[in-house]
Amino acid sequence: MAYHDSADVTQTILFQRLGLSDVNARITSAANGTEYFLASFIAYYAIDYVGRRQLMLIGTIGQCIVMLLLAILGYINNGPAQIASVVMLFGFNTFFAIGWLGMAWLYVSTATAVLIILIFR
Repeated sequence: MAYHDSADVTQTILFQRLGLSDVNARITSAANGTEYFLASFIAYYAIDYVGRRQLMLIGTIGQCIVMLLLAILGYINNGPAQIASVVMLFGFNTFFAIGWLGMAWLYVSTATAVLIILIFR
């Protein structure tokens, strides 16, 4: 979660380093935040059908693939690769929202409940 928190704060700078102008980087950063908010509703509806564990796995695998692609695109470092990198950052936020956004609250309550059951058995 450390990358995600720092990326939210510094994503305008990330977009500028990927070749966007100052204004376009801010607009893209705002669009990324809006897309992140909207993607959070996917998990809200999918958690009943898919389950927490599956959502966590989908989010983790998706984030790993996106990071791998970002590393490859960063090595290529040309115009089309920079555009694809911007799209990949949107993808990372989407997978985080689907898999890990709610885990700060859900996982702690689940783990605590299991621990209490084990203690009082």
